[in-house]
Amino acid sequence: MNYENVKLWFAKNDNGDIITIDEINESNKKSTYNCPVCGSSLNPKAIESKRITPHFAHIDATKCNSESQMHFWFKNKFLEQGDKFTVVSDKERNYIVKDILIEKSYKVGDQIYRPDITILTECGNTIYIEMAFSNKKKIRDYLDIWLELRNIVVEIDIKQLINKNSDLTFKALFYSGKCFNIKKNDAYYSNIGQHKEELSSETNTTTKERLKKLDWFWDELIKYKENSRNILDIVNIIKIIEKDDLEIVKKILRKQECSNIFEDYIKLKAEELFNIIVNYLEENNKSEMFTVQLIDIIKWKKLQTKVIRFDYVFDYVSRSSSFEIDTMRHDANSATQIVSGKIKQLKADYLDRKRHNDAKNNSTLNEVIDNLRSKYRNYDSCYSIYLNSYHLQKTYVDLSLGGRKKDLYIKDDIVYSNDYNYIQVYLTSEIEKLVLGSSNLRLERRFSEVLRELEVRYNRKTIRTDVYYVPSGYIGMKKKKKYLDVYFSYRFESEEAIRIKFEARSGDSRIEPVTKEYFIYNNVLIPISENLKLEDKETWNKSVIKIQESPESMFEYFTDMIANIIFDILNRYNCVDCSRKLNLSRGEIRFFLNKDFEIPKRCKACRIKRKNQIR
Repeated sequence: MNYENVKLWFAKNDNGDIITIDEINESNKKSTYNCPVCGSSLNPKAIESKRITPHFAHIDATKCNSESQMHFWFKNKFLEQGDKFTVVSDKERNYIVKDILIEKSYKVGDQIYRPDITILTECGNTIYIEMAFSNKKKIRDYLDIWLELRNIVVEIDIKQLINKNSDLTFKALFYSGKCFNIKKNDAYYSNIGQHKEELSSETNTTTKERLKKLDWFWDELIKYKENSRNILDIVNIIKIIEKDDLEIVKKILRKQECSNIFEDYIKLKAEELFNIIVNYLEENNKSEMFTVQLIDIIKWKKLQTKVIRFDYVFDYVSRSSSFEIDTMRHDANSATQIVSGKIKQLKADYLDRKRHNDAKNNSTLNEVIDNLRSKYRNYDSCYSIYLNSYHLQKTYVDLSLGGRKKDLYIKDDIVYSNDYNYIQVYLTSEIEKLVLGSSNLRLERRFSEVLRELEVRYNRKTIRTDVYYVPSGYIGMKKKKKYLDVYFSYRFESEEAIRIKFEARSGDSRIEPVTKEYFIYNNVLIPISENLKLEDKETWNKSVIKIQESPESMFEYFTDMIANIIFDILNRYNCVDCSRKLNLSRGEIRFFLNKDFEIPKRCKACRIKRKNQIR
């Protein structure tokens, strides 16, 4: 049936029934007819005309309009019982009309929903049909109702139907808890509506309240754009929105059409949060722990967010710990919790740094340390004593023992004392314990001089360099070197003993290194073996070598030991010319060491032969 003259097809007769123009004939054309929309009188026209389509005409058309007439017709006569129709959502589904209800009311919460037509289908579905002429349904106004009723909603555009034959196929507006055929520019649905659909299965009161707040935010945002709200109103609304929904708020605010709102919001919220945190630090006497500043985060030449940056500093100490709080993500409670947690983490460090600073500023303590430094340097130049730079979360007096350091921890009553004698007696006693020990180890100037000289002369000393060639590329050769090195090291094993280590190490992986270790204890040299432990002093007497009295003789003695180690490892080397054993004597090795020459690569016979050839 063609719908081009639908506004003239129908009328209400004397009995109140709706009849169409094709039911008018000579017998009833003079009956009384009224417009079912406006109630005014109608007359049948062109009943027998071959040029004009038969129709009803208003005697007074000023009381009615085309839109109202179309709306009435499609609500009352468009579908009838037994009609088949199709609804398209994610796929096509066919239905048969079982019953039709016109403008039936449904109570949803405190609202009344009255669709134009309610179709009850033979398969048990309920379908709401909304007739659209110029007043299209807004998702913002109806989504909550549809989600509550959970039935199918179809909107029929009358303008589209009056100009073509209808095949009774309709696009769903809402189906199975989800909206379809939404305009691309429907900002409400793309931001909040879809979120509501995701949470629609949660019918608890808390979820409903969350969604109400989002609607409230949306309405206030529109009012802000219309200049009937200020940015403070927006900030106050966002404060009450649950954290789980804040991402939606950010997404909305970041849209291009809301960019100015977003920046206004960020600035206001950041300044508010900044002031809250600064006041929190001052109230808790922690403002000196941090320098606090607001920083703009700019991306794509637009303000994305502001962060509150904290730099943990203390006086002379450079920045050692910094952190940031995103003003978009946090409120006053969460931000102060972060700062409070950071303060707890840094509290011990802060107190130690403050304590160290107090020690540095204690003029009496520093005077004592300066005098002790002069005293011990005059006695033995290898020692120095000073108040250290802050490290390891403690305050120490550092003792430098020939390049080896010991730390003397200072008690609080020393840090904060102004009694020169008390500080001097305490530090002198503690220093003597560390430096002298029960065996008068500090000497022991003799040991210190010899050990330092040995370290300077032999630690990481290359005594022989061998050159060999390895293939490089297809036909080339690459020169490489192997080194025979001597290592010497010592450390204070305890207050009573020094541990000395000699090692000769070859660059040739086929030759094992040779290592010797000793303890110096009570002026004796004790070779270290696997069975010898520092604590087991009773076994030491079984393997004790008496140390010579003069530094010169001690140096000669240790040089002999190094020569013996080199002798042991050189026995594994062959002459580079004749391939026989080098057979270097200990005396020859000592000669080369004393002259600071490299150890020869040839045996004595080959060296003489080579010397004669050169001549």
